[in-house]
Amino acid sequence: MTKRQKQVLRFSKIIIIIVIILVIIFTGSVLYIFNNRASEPTAIITAFFAFMTGEILALAKLKLAEISAEVENAKNIKNKKNTKEEKNGNSI
Repeated sequence: MTKRQKQVLRFSKIIIIIVIILVIIFTGSVLYIFNNRASEPTAIITAFFAFMTGEILALAKLKLAEISAEVENAKNIKNKKNTKEEKNGNSI
């Protein structure tokens, strides 16, 4: 694993941890508001979880693109290696 891949992996983990912590804090805050005011802030809840879901999906899309690029790169390297072997085999 290259240094860049490790940095991206660390960044992804940090984002996931931050999202989980924010969800826990938000849930506690909503429960506190609901307990004290006896009203549920549905619009804020919907907006918050829509935003967090969007963040996680964007991160997942980036990760899938990265994995796809790695697979494509590996295929290209394998094809180049096979092409060189075929050329060497035909010239003998």
